Amino acid sequence: MSEKNPPFTGVCIMQFERSTLPEHRGSRTVVLRIVKILSLHLSAGAALDDRLPLPEEGCLLQTRFSRGRGAYCVAPWSVDVDQSDRKEISTHLTALKVLFENEEELGKAAKPASSSR
Repeated sequence: MSEKNPPFTGVCIMQFERSTLPEHRGSRTVVLRIVKILSLHLSAGAALDDRLPLPEEGCLLQTRFSRGRGAYCVAPWSVDVDQSDRKEISTHLTALKVLFENEEELGKAAKPASSSR
């Protein structure tokens, strides 16, 4: 399955959160947490394997990143709002930055995403 053909389809409620994962320390990085799964289906032609974990409520959304020549890694979906060069989300960075501006305005951190569970 390629990134353009995800192994799962469905509907869920998710929330954007500030990441407190160690690899994002010191950055303004956003992650997505799965709050509620309303429906989940295996895509046509997909097979369950260990390449991408089954989405679970309460966990961070996982995605695959190509390493070339068929190699890949799985990691939480994330974007550093100050460093991203990902064209598919560059127009949305202003909206994501609001999460941090509101946090600064309120003087307290939002509920952190400190683990994938």
